[in-house]
Amino acid sequence: MSDTVALAPIAQCMMSAERIGGNGESGTWEPSNDLQKQFIENFYSEVIQLIEDLSEDEIKGFASLDVDELNTFLRDQGFDIELDAIEPRSFGVAAIFKVIVKWKGQGIRVNILADGKRYEAANLTKGYRCVTCNDHPHPIAAIYTKTKDTVYITKAPKDVPKGLDLLQYAKQLQNAEQTPVYFDELIFPVTDYDEQVDISWLLKMQITFSPMLIFVLGQALQQTKFRMDEKGAEVESAVTMVCDEIDDDRSEPQILCIDEPYLLWMVRGEHSLPFFAGYITEEHWIPLE
Repeated sequence: MSDTVALAPIAQCMMSAERIGGNGESGTWEPSNDLQKQFIENFYSEVIQLIEDLSEDEIKGFASLDVDELNTFLRDQGFDIELDAIEPRSFGVAAIFKVIVKWKGQGIRVNILADGKRYEAANLTKGYRCVTCNDHPHPIAAIYTKTKDTVYITKAPKDVPKGLDLLQYAKQLQNAEQTPVYFDELIFPVTDYDEQVDISWLLKMQITFSPMLIFVLGQALQQTKFRMDEKGAEVESAVTMVCDEIDDDRSEPQILCIDEPYLLWMVRGEHSLPFFAGYITEEHWIPLE
């Protein structure tokens, strides 16, 4: 089964939530599982830097308290994913990521035989270079485009990583020491991918603006499209999320009341040894007259 990773629209949604949810207060994301922690610690800041290098046509964000507005925004951009109804104290965000590249050296349409079946394919004879690296068993082709983007393609390893690990593996190959190798032609399958991507691992991640204002991700959906042929490639990905305010009955003051025998200790400055400690029971409390 195919698997894709596009983090830019996820990060764009999170950035929109940071700006909107706190009414001017900055928010902090708090992961609730290992995948969220991996994303926040290893990818989030780098994806934000990538977004800064995208044009307004390549990344678009939208936020609303009205789920119908969000779903209409997604439909107008050509996507099928839809949010469920949201609570009055919730808000939603959406982002569209779209990059189109054209090969510097346009190819021709051919076909390939794989597992006994014929498939449409693209054949390039220029506009690319090939390398090998110790971390991967197959040659890697770097296809030049008419913009500053480069598309890398290679046969997948036997045990292909999934999700964030797939992105990490691609980054590892990108940064690996490479040895040039020559091929007269490059042939790859013509591709048309359009799937909903499971990003449920984002659910229950919290964003805290203050002790009294905390939201949790209650919905998270992604749909990604990828097309590639002898002329170029196009990736589109939409993400939409709902942030639900956590209701801990904080309209009432939260009071810590020491109404049982208590333990107390006192310290001076940075000393770790208390200069006084006590366990005090009711016999030494002052009774109300």
